[in-house]
Amino acid sequence: MRSMACGVLSLVFLLVLGLGSLPGQISVEGFRPKEDSFPVVGKPSMVSSEKMPKAGRLRVTYRPRSAVSHVEKIDMPNGKVLWTPQAPGIVLLEVGTMAPDEDGKKVQFKSLGKKVVSVRSQSSTLGFMIMVLAGLILFGGASISIRSLLSAE
Repeated sequence: MRSMACGVLSLVFLLVLGLGSLPGQISVEGFRPKEDSFPVVGKPSMVSSEKMPKAGRLRVTYRPRSAVSHVEKIDMPNGKVLWTPQAPGIVLLEVGTMAPDEDGKKVQFKSLGKKVVSVRSQSSTLGFMIMVLAGLILFGGASISIRSLLSAE
């Protein structure tokens, strides 16, 4: 009986956490991972957020949390904006507003919702060639290491 009560309590807790993420929900036209449909570099996609205020902004971070990440900021006057992906890879989309910080001195981006999107390249041959090159480097390095190890004996 106690384990059932714990299970019900954990389900209620997860439901509350899930409902907390709904207000800033972002939808991206053409992004349906279950159907293998992703935004493509150079082709515009509509990004919208239902709970977005009138003076909102979309912040697009290409390759987030990496040394080569870069940010693009786009105004969203009515909660919708046409976004054209500039580079393939992982992209973090954030909708929010510009608000002053606690001191009132700086204006910072206040995020209201986030979504991580995978952006495809227009040509699939480039991805295949990168995969082949990575395999050659990986297995070539392994063969050199084994050859060096066996010749030392």
